[in-house]
Amino acid sequence: MQFFPNLLAKAGGNSFTRTTLPLDGSVGRRLSLVVAAIPANAAFPLHMHPKSEDAFVVISGSGHLVGAESTRSISGFDAVWVPPGNAHGLTTGHEGLLEIGCQVPPDHVPIEVPAGQHTPSPRQAVIASIKPRERISGKPSWSTVFPASHEQALQLLSASLSRSDELLPPSGASASAIIVVRGAVQFGAHTLRALGVAVYADESPVSIRAQENDTLLVSLLAFSEVLCNQAD
Repeated sequence: MQFFPNLLAKAGGNSFTRTTLPLDGSVGRRLSLVVAAIPANAAFPLHMHPKSEDAFVVISGSGHLVGAESTRSISGFDAVWVPPGNAHGLTTGHEGLLEIGCQVPPDHVPIEVPAGQHTPSPRQAVIASIKPRERISGKPSWSTVFPASHEQALQLLSASLSRSDELLPPSGASASAIIVVRGAVQFGAHTLRALGVAVYADESPVSIRAQENDTLLVSLLAFSEVLCNQAD
């Protein structure tokens, strides 16, 4: 398991920054993680990932998801899923925007799409809130963020925990990342606070224990079998 204690440190100042995290071994072969900070009244140009699914979580700020055919508002705690080959970009308002993104399979160099030179995609981007549904029982659990689809190689789950709650990480994925969006948690001997992330692949991580009330987690899951089917 690999830990990054503070993603905010990788997004600095009032200028545009886009930092790819150095993921080890089998995790880095299956997904990529990116921290992007876009300053106020700026734009992330229209681009696409030809063979990768893309998803990102808006940590703070607000703006618009700009597609080839539409523009939609996004703000803090929204998540966006973009299918392969779908042209998309971002614009910000007076706050700027901080987001954590993931691509499956990894795509470190997105292709810019000149205005008016895109091909409409049959599948559109999806926007959803990462705030999980209210608990049905007293135990915390993971909630799906986007509508379930067996065709998605990249899936997102979220969970809300109170202090001392324990929760097992999701299982079944070939590689996973868990982001502490708010609060703090304990992974065995490691403590992660807000905007810390843990990534893992061929191992069974220990249970997660919340250290603060109102802790919010997002899990990014990569599924190799879907990647293989897409390549066939």
